[in-house]
Amino acid sequence: MQYDKYVVGYERLSKDDPDSTESSSILYQKMIIADYVKKHPELSDYEYTERWDDGYSGTNLERPGIQEVLRLVKENKVYCIVVKDLSRFSRDYIDIQKYLERIFPTLDVRFISIADKFDSNEYIGNPLEMAMKFKSILADYYCKDTSDKIINQLSAKKAQGKFIAGSAPFGYSKSKEDKYKLVIEPREAEVVRRIFDLALNGLNINQIARQLNDEGVPTPREFEQMKRKINREAPGGRAFWYARSVHSILTNEAYIGTMTYNKYRQRSVGSKRKVLIPSSEWERIYNNHEPIISKEDFEEVQKRYTNNTKTVSKGSRDKYKESYPLIGKLYCGGCRRALSRNRFVPDDMPLVCNTRSVTDQFDCYEGDSTMREIEEVVLYQIRKHIKEVLALDLLTGQEMMNYPDQINRNKEEISEAHEHLASCDERLQELLVQKHRDRVTTVDFLERKTLLDVERKSLLDLIHEKEQEIHELKQALSNAHIFIWKNTIRLLWQH
Repeated sequence: MQYDKYVVGYERLSKDDPDSTESSSILYQKMIIADYVKKHPELSDYEYTERWDDGYSGTNLERPGIQEVLRLVKENKVYCIVVKDLSRFSRDYIDIQKYLERIFPTLDVRFISIADKFDSNEYIGNPLEMAMKFKSILADYYCKDTSDKIINQLSAKKAQGKFIAGSAPFGYSKSKEDKYKLVIEPREAEVVRRIFDLALNGLNINQIARQLNDEGVPTPREFEQMKRKINREAPGGRAFWYARSVHSILTNEAYIGTMTYNKYRQRSVGSKRKVLIPSSEWERIYNNHEPIISKEDFEEVQKRYTNNTKTVSKGSRDKYKESYPLIGKLYCGGCRRALSRNRFVPDDMPLVCNTRSVTDQFDCYEGDSTMREIEEVVLYQIRKHIKEVLALDLLTGQEMMNYPDQINRNKEEISEAHEHLASCDERLQELLVQKHRDRVTTVDFLERKTLLDVERKSLLDLIHEKEQEIHELKQALSNAHIFIWKNTIRLLWQH
């Protein structure tokens, strides 16, 4: 058994697969792959493991199971990946080509697609090469064609005023008679009206959030949990109203009966990311459903909100558009929620806790440090840690050079032990024959058998010990980048 690398079986099934039947279930794929590996000695000699994704599309590689497989590949722990058919790995031709033709061969990873009779060891120069490319292109085309058809169908439904989003806006629910129609949710609608009343009375979004929290008004998430009868507490205690959630309600045209759609466009050609377009360019269907707020009140709130909202000049925004790596990684010591930077004071980028502005329940962070100050502290700790690592004598180059020789010596000892083990088995077999033919006494038989058993156990223990040593030495070699990294950092540190 090879311990240094794995043979990985990967299975995937999407709810939208045209072949999502029992014959293509995850369990069936597992059986097919396991049986294939078992019947091929060059595969069964390696330790076998499995990863799978159930309910995930094959249009991209953003799947937890395949990401775990690729992580093992990056760590040089994979000898071979086995799938039932190529589409289980991916339906995207670009991904297939990238991994099968460049990444996997470079990392010496074998790839097998059972149904396609494809083995990367026999790929180059094989007539099957063109057929595999053609199949992956067809799979890619199928996904894109299906995606286009779905998008066109959804666009047609939107144009008819049908609500097709996953969940209704707060204050509404989907009609039980018609899932594409919005109906008012009375208790939630009262909260919406309360928020608009507070805005009309001159409160800003932070003040409104604080007022709702002081009154113990349930948040949209809490209302949803009550409807689903879910008892799940938010991190740090109960959920709170925040300025952003109040803002989203005060600016949502759904509350005057207007349905808006086509609010986003593709960031760039080929990009999967979308950006919000100006509201003047949105598609609208007026009087689509029953309103909660009058049009006059809504417009008045928009006027007040626009006039009272702090803004930062475009020049200032552009000046501070750089990326801050610690954003999303810093948390308040009081409420345990993520800290953010104050966009309205760009010169110092002070960190703020949004909970502090809407409730006094926690001893929240007071915002007396800037992003750059925190970054300096983190960098100091990183440098300190690197110095400590460099001070450790983890692995020397000379030791690494001796590892291959040690591995070979261990292999020789294992081979000799197997020869002795075979000799023991022959002697034991001969002893059994002699005992059967009454050529040795019972006492003599037991004494000699005991000695042979002790010798066999000693040899088996030695084999196991040497195999373990080989495994550890190979692991050390596979992690040799640690040694290179350590010395590279040392050189950089000195200069």
